[in-house]
Amino acid sequence: MIEVVMNSPRHSSFEIENMQSLSNCTYFDSTPNKNRSSPDLSMYLDKIDQSSNRFQKLFKNPNILRLFNSHHPQLLLYLCDRIEDLILLSFDKTDEHLSKFVFYYLLISTDLAIHQALISDDVLKRTSIIALNRKDDLFALTRAIQLLQYTIQSITNEFPYTLSFLCMFLPYINESCVFYFYQSICSCDECYNSVQNWLVEINFPNLLVEELYQIYRKAQFDDENEVQKAINILKLISFCKDSNKFGKMFLKTKLIEVLNDEWHVNKGNLVNDILLNELWITTSIFYSCETAPLMRGLFQKAVELMTEPYCKLDQYRISVIDVISSMLQVDELLQPFIANSHLEETVLRLVIQFPGHSFLQNSLLKLCSTAFEIPIIKDHFARALISSLVFEAANVYNNSILAFTCDLVQAAINAGHTDKLFLNGLKSMLGFDEFMNSILKPRMKLMKNGYGGRLPIFKQKAMVYDLDLVL
Repeated sequence: MIEVVMNSPRHSSFEIENMQSLSNCTYFDSTPNKNRSSPDLSMYLDKIDQSSNRFQKLFKNPNILRLFNSHHPQLLLYLCDRIEDLILLSFDKTDEHLSKFVFYYLLISTDLAIHQALISDDVLKRTSIIALNRKDDLFALTRAIQLLQYTIQSITNEFPYTLSFLCMFLPYINESCVFYFYQSICSCDECYNSVQNWLVEINFPNLLVEELYQIYRKAQFDDENEVQKAINILKLISFCKDSNKFGKMFLKTKLIEVLNDEWHVNKGNLVNDILLNELWITTSIFYSCETAPLMRGLFQKAVELMTEPYCKLDQYRISVIDVISSMLQVDELLQPFIANSHLEETVLRLVIQFPGHSFLQNSLLKLCSTAFEIPIIKDHFARALISSLVFEAANVYNNSILAFTCDLVQAAINAGHTDKLFLNGLKSMLGFDEFMNSILKPRMKLMKNGYGGRLPIFKQKAMVYDLDLVL
């Protein structure tokens, strides 16, 4: 039995009116007085407990909420002893009003006694198992997750062992409520410090990677739940990359090995494009000087995904370009292979094929800027791109291609500041001088004078136009 401690001063009592079932009971007002006593609810609660629908009768009493908010010890003890039944009642959406009342007013409360009842014994574990066993009952699962998250937020000391079951939700991470729960407790919010320390102890990153690896091994990519599970795990891993507690722990798992695996066509099953998006986003996030030697096996697949023809631009195509840019910058052993792949031809095709796609252009510009710094590659990129794009920008009215060309030429000029031979080669290209004088220099002058680019927010008030003059 849970010991209930009074959290507020004792109050005066008076007779509860208009409630036949409480005719012999007294109720206290909200005026604190240390010399007055709390009402005795024992007879009333015993009578309520004998009813088949005890909670329905109890919570129909309009005074119960005020008694609860005043931390009445007998009422709190009654509720805490029946905390599991209350949780299950909150899972029941047949009586929506009662379910909401129990959940939001009683269980999700700041009352210390209720919090102690939730973390004592294995009450949350038992009710969570019940919610998980209710097939296709997302309502119960969501309530169980919300209650668990709120209980964790309320922990001020060490993480209680009774909540160590929270990893049993991992196989259900395909559900949004479960994914956002794990994302929340892995966030930088200080209220999750205790649970994060415990997650570090049990090596939570390794559990995530193992779950992802099992999905890869089963290769059930025609199963929507399995695909969504893999997507959400990858999102969570990417989210944790910058975590001070979890980020470096992933490098001690077999995550890099899993990312190196052949996901794209596994046992004859084509992988979902959304899953490929998350795979390559995670790959680009975790690619670094430290992981580069372990990720060389991805190079050929990355080149294939960038250079093959496609009519729709998926996110993973852009992430692949980012990975190749990082490879070019970090791994000198891959530079000759990248040079032989002639990616500059694909860059030109993509700029013209997908004009106005800013994310693509940013990634391509990063690739080109990196290439201009690599001696064995810079000339190939300059010859293939600059003359063609200068001609395209001058003859095709497309602001995005024009802007990309200006940025590209500027990046090439910047690289030429330390390589005069390369700079002279740029100046000798067809159309370069005319583009510089008629387009790039005037544009740079406008940019310098404050035209274009991003202005600081609220730097100046919006101009009010006279509608008659505009028309």
